[in-house]
Amino acid sequence: MTTSATQRLLVILLITVIVYLPGLSGSFEFDDYTNILLNDYIAYAELSLHSLAESAWSGGMSGPLKRPISMLSFAFNSATTGIWPMAFKITNLIVHLCVGIVVFHLAKTLIVATIPSSKNYPNTKGNPTNLALIVAAIWLLHPINLTSVLYVVQRMTSLSALFTFGALLAYSVGRLRMIRGLHRGEVLVYCATPVIALLGVLSKENAVLALPLIVVTEACFFRFRALEDDKRRRFKLVYLVSGLLLFVGAIALSFWGPGYLDEAYKYRSFSLGERVLTETRVLWFYISLIFVPRITSFALFHDDIVISTSIIDPFTTVLAVAGIVLLMGVGIIGAKKAPVIGFGLLWFLVGHALESSFMPLELVHEHRNYLPSFGLIFAATWVINDLLAAENSQQYRRVVAIVGIFVFGGLTMLRAVSWSDPVTLATVEAENHPNSMRSLYSAGRAHYGMYLLTGDASKLESSRQFLERAAAVDDGA
Repeated sequence: MTTSATQRLLVILLITVIVYLPGLSGSFEFDDYTNILLNDYIAYAELSLHSLAESAWSGGMSGPLKRPISMLSFAFNSATTGIWPMAFKITNLIVHLCVGIVVFHLAKTLIVATIPSSKNYPNTKGNPTNLALIVAAIWLLHPINLTSVLYVVQRMTSLSALFTFGALLAYSVGRLRMIRGLHRGEVLVYCATPVIALLGVLSKENAVLALPLIVVTEACFFRFRALEDDKRRRFKLVYLVSGLLLFVGAIALSFWGPGYLDEAYKYRSFSLGERVLTETRVLWFYISLIFVPRITSFALFHDDIVISTSIIDPFTTVLAVAGIVLLMGVGIIGAKKAPVIGFGLLWFLVGHALESSFMPLELVHEHRNYLPSFGLIFAATWVINDLLAAENSQQYRRVVAIVGIFVFGGLTMLRAVSWSDPVTLATVEAENHPNSMRSLYSAGRAHYGMYLLTGDASKLESSRQFLERAAAVDDGA
């Protein structure tokens, strides 16, 4: 990477820090309490091997593998700074910046894989480094990724994404080296990639998606190029063994899972079928937020979404299902005919394959787009760049890039200001989501807390109003 590119990347990272600064003064929220504050192994962690080891494996409620890397990072924060939310959020921001750097290098590698030599990349279309910088900037500054930074417990998501992106980068660089006949390509593909992916799985289990994302990347960009017969057979063997492992896991889940799923769904207000149907609409909601971010639509809680009770109730469900099937078809066909578009669609859909499918999780959370959003941002940036290239104007591309960075950065800063203190956050979200029981209840609690702290009678009255509205929404649910 040239000095100029390094400087521009540093400027983007600095802008990201400035955008997030207002939100660093905020408090812990929601699941932060059960995973951090009420977890004695984290809250009272010490800088000793014994204490940190106990803390690392204290995430029994977080996931089946206990997410030791994420829990260890929380313990290290606690042991060095105490339970100070700003220190935890600063660490999250540092992780976010690191992910952004990896995103930049991955985007550049994929662009070069599509246009094998930057010298052959027409000047009218710009430079791969510049295009990758724009992708990284939009991803770093996009408001849909804010909760993965300022919502402390979602460090699990950002660490998992860091290693997943890292695994894809190692794989992509390795494949490029193999195609060009350079050394160490196979080492990166066969050794570095699985090790990095494993670190992701130990941060949060959805990093297992690294494997299908590798398949998507291979199908769209590399297509088994420059592989001799023996190497091609080896590649197919690796994919076959990996596929068999996933198949065995699915069979095991079929025996163990039904009881687990039935039990888990007892505590939800929706069934498995209703969740799967609703998630098709949720995916379109995510897509709309990625392409047209609306500040009033973002929230920590999205319990105001209408549940799809059947394929036609609400009627938009059938349209959403048909639309997702269409996107999947376009992605598969596009993998050969329009690889960047195919990659963007398939990356997004695969990225949501776990948390936005049959798992008995809450219906909507924005942090689930931290990894998947990259695909759509990458593809959209490429398409817009190509459209502007037809005008043969570098100035147009520069203006559009600056405007995009300004808009996304500005919206994220507005959200960060809302996250600057718990009362402001709860109030803003209750006003933006008047049918969200959790948002209204949080606002009522926050205002009552201010009343106890200041004795301001108006806060007591506003607390009563929020809580009454929350009760009314809950009764009508």
